[in-house]
Amino acid sequence: DDDSDGAPAPPLDHSAPPLPSGIPPMSPSRIRHNLDSVRAMFTHAYDSYFYNTAPHPDLSPLSCSPGDFALGRIPYLTLVDALDTLLIMGNYTEFARDVERLRGEHVRAGGDGTGMASGGDGND
Repeated sequence: DDDSDGAPAPPLDHSAPPLPSGIPPMSPSRIRHNLDSVRAMFTHAYDSYFYNTAPHPDLSPLSCSPGDFALGRIPYLTLVDALDTLLIMGNYTEFARDVERLRGEHVRAGGDGTGMASGGDGND
């Protein structure tokens, strides 16, 4: 649930603009329950991706095998998509670990680790 180094995730800001009329507000306990449910669902999907599919771009949910997403020819595409969620959930250690994993993949694919492909001038 919390960052793997034991530090608790920062408190979430529950203040939000007022809801349109007719939508009942949620109680703090319902908000906490929903946040915990979303965190558990994300963690399940994230862990399943690494256990069953990584570094393939996506996971087929029914077979738990690498998917066949035609546009997903980028290794770890699902991981790239998950980075912002890791930050929002306060899991900074896993975020940093995944950035390093992606940096290593970039270097193995011929990049120099700076974000530009080797020999490129950045104007491609």
